[in-house]
Amino acid sequence: MGLLLETPTWRANADWGRELGYDAQALDRVNRLAVELIRAALAAADVPERRISGCIGPRGDGYVAARTVADAATEYHVTQIRTLADAIRAVDDGAPADFYGLNCAHPTHVLAALDGGSWQQRLTFFRPNASTLSHAELDVMEELDAGDVPVLVGSTRKVLAGLSAVAVLGGCCGTDSRHVAVLWRNGSS
Repeated sequence: MGLLLETPTWRANADWGRELGYDAQALDRVNRLAVELIRAALAAADVPERRISGCIGPRGDGYVAARTVADAATEYHVTQIRTLADAIRAVDDGAPADFYGLNCAHPTHVLAALDGGSWQQRLTFFRPNASTLSHAELDVMEELDAGDVPVLVGSTRKVLAGLSAVAVLGGCCGTDSRHVAVLWRNGSS
């Protein structure tokens, strides 16, 4: 069995960094150190397969996106994205990554981004949310929304039609073993 470790960079962004007195350079350093930490841990692991997952978390609460527009989100996350992109380039220069992944979004929210570009063949990991609700709706909920399983399965099929390299299929927010089992049985057929 292999081991996948995720960088501890979920909150390594400007707002959280400011709370710690970190500027952009300090955040860049923290993100780079996080990749080095995971590389060292994986090097010490006695497993046949080792993988790193670079994590970019949301600004604030993951479901609070009311004041976010695409350009503002890009501007906010660009420093962390560039740092992790440099890590991706360094990995690709040495030995190309085995996969890149997408998680924590309902397939219906992903479909609009699929443009047929060659980048889609680099995505081999997909872990969708169960719910089609907006982030604002999810933010006020007392419990995670388990969504509509047939809608999840049908829209996952559509996403997978554009991501033919997906080899890892699982679930994220609102999913449980029932969702994952149905996705596995029906997702790639």
